[in-house]
Amino acid sequence: MADETKFSDFVNYTAWIDAGILEVLRTTNVMMNFMYAVNLPKGSNSKQLRKRNAQTAAVVAEATPATNAVYSHSAMSTLTAKKIMVLNEISDESILFANMESDEVRTEQGASVSEKVDVDSTALFTGFSQTAGTSGQALDAEVLEDAAYLVSLSNAPGAPVFVLANKQVHEVKKDIITSGSSIWANPLVNNLLDGQVPAANGYRGTFMGYQIFQTNHVPTSGSDRVGACLIPNYALAMAVVRTPVTEVERDSTKRTRKVSTDFYYDVKERLDAAGVGIVSKAA
Repeated sequence: MADETKFSDFVNYTAWIDAGILEVLRTTNVMMNFMYAVNLPKGSNSKQLRKRNAQTAAVVAEATPATNAVYSHSAMSTLTAKKIMVLNEISDESILFANMESDEVRTEQGASVSEKVDVDSTALFTGFSQTAGTSGQALDAEVLEDAAYLVSLSNAPGAPVFVLANKQVHEVKKDIITSGSSIWANPLVNNLLDGQVPAANGYRGTFMGYQIFQTNHVPTSGSDRVGACLIPNYALAMAVVRTPVTEVERDSTKRTRKVSTDFYYDVKERLDAAGVGIVSKAA
């Protein structure tokens, strides 16, 4: 029983631990599913993102040479791997008397690495040159359609997705309810109002056929939240060197274990036109 003092012939257990230890409750991580993955070349910590330059066809008169243009690529940005790391130390006493294990620490460290990548990825939303919505105002359903239209102008293949803050999703749902339009009752048009439990990847439902994902990692800019409408694999890119690595090192002088996890990665904008920032009031 939690907090009950027990006695034995050898040990006084003054603070028994509830078997159902609550894990760290983190906001949902959504962005890894939408990133264009780049494997860095062996022996290098960076790689340049490039795109083909547009070519133009033109009518040519008989016996007239065509205009000669050098075919080329344009550099967009450079992914350079950076290291993030989490280090914890646990004592033999915490293992013996407080029910702590290296595996538990490893799990929490892995979650913190995933969270850091997600925060860095969503931070790129403020860099999109196109935005929809109005600073200082609540988000409404019309803004989502405006963002989907703007991102479609990129010609990037694939259906756009929305990544919004919890409050932004709440505001869109309120706008749909307030409008009272019968079209929103059609589940093929919208199922945001179905009260779905958020999935592990942040999925909350659909709007006009577009998938909506929710996370509180969405950044703020001044007094506004900045979510995004983006084309997966085109708007943003992520460089990965290897999967996260965890090491456990024994310190016999202190009778402790040091548990550390590291991860090398970088995230950058890949195609600016394939992403649109969605602006609304933060509070």
